[in-house]
Amino acid sequence: MSRLYTIFIFLMFISFSGKTQDPNFHIYLCIGQSNMEGSAAIETQDMTVDPRFQVMGAVNCTAGSRSFTIGEWSDAIPPLFRCYTRLGPADYFGRTMVANLPATIKVGIVPVAIGGCDIALFDKVNYASYTATAPGWMQNAIKEYGGNPYGRLVEVAKIAQKSGVIKGILYHQGETNTGQADWPMKLKNLYDNLIKDLNLNPAYVPLLVGEVVTTEAGGCCGAHNEIIANVPDVILNSYIISAKGLAAQDDHAHFTSAAYRTFGERYAKKMLSLLAPPKLTLTSPVPGDSFVAPARIKIQVKTDGAVKEVQFYNDSVLLGSDTSLPYGITWKKVSTGTYKITAKTISHSGDPVTSEAVMVTVSDPVDKQPSDSRRRKPKKK
Repeated sequence: MSRLYTIFIFLMFISFSGKTQDPNFHIYLCIGQSNMEGSAAIETQDMTVDPRFQVMGAVNCTAGSRSFTIGEWSDAIPPLFRCYTRLGPADYFGRTMVANLPATIKVGIVPVAIGGCDIALFDKVNYASYTATAPGWMQNAIKEYGGNPYGRLVEVAKIAQKSGVIKGILYHQGETNTGQADWPMKLKNLYDNLIKDLNLNPAYVPLLVGEVVTTEAGGCCGAHNEIIANVPDVILNSYIISAKGLAAQDDHAHFTSAAYRTFGERYAKKMLSLLAPPKLTLTSPVPGDSFVAPARIKIQVKTDGAVKEVQFYNDSVLLGSDTSLPYGITWKKVSTGTYKITAKTISHSGDPVTSEAVMVTVSDPVDKQPSDSRRRKPKKK
């Protein structure tokens, strides 16, 4: 019996002494085609990086200037995706993040991208039919990801989740799908699959989608930015990262090194704004609204950041809560009175956030209010 007890204690020790998820290790999935994996020269200024910025290997590679091992973290010195990729937006996304976050927070990226690919390559179910028709050079890159880039992304993302918390998804792809009106819905399918397969809360994991080289900058695919602009209409927690003013290389498809640095900073600034304590604003009801009993009051709020749950109160009384966008409830059968409505949530740092209160009035129906004829008449003299 004592031996069994000793074995039990030993196993418990092994269990608790292993690596655990660190809430201060923020992880981002980086997905796309050539502009995401990097297509500009890596320069001397790019070769020094804060060790708080890490990259997880999604391929095995020992050639070129870097080595990668699947499922292992390393300092995020470019290239970040594969041995022969170059500088891209993920480089300065991570650098900008760690430069603006507390020193206790690390940032890691999980990178999967293949130059020239159609979004169909990331289709969880039908990727094989696209792979079968891909050109030879692309098939070689696909093989580095085990023949299934989406599957490899999920595989290494699950490993990454043992170390930290996935905070967002960065996406840059679309040149190959220029002008295809259904591209946003295909992106939604990819996003939804990742949310499900990685057990994420979509309200807490925003999708940041970068524009392609603009028409004004001579971009070959700039027209696709009109399609990209529609993404927030189909994916609620998504944001467009502007490519306005970013210079293109001579091929008119890829950004310059300087442009990638700025682009990465733009991705990071948007993400940093989402990590800041969110602001809650009641959009319904609004100040001055009045209702007739028994009232049915729609209470809804907008937020400028990602939150897990919004609770709705009448003064200190909880009326209900919502965990998905758009956040709102319907308060039914409200009786006569004056009410103080607020919305509350918890920020990433664990601090409470409360909206400005909105006062509403619920009055009796007209046919129940006393008329002039029911008022007491004065006595005759």
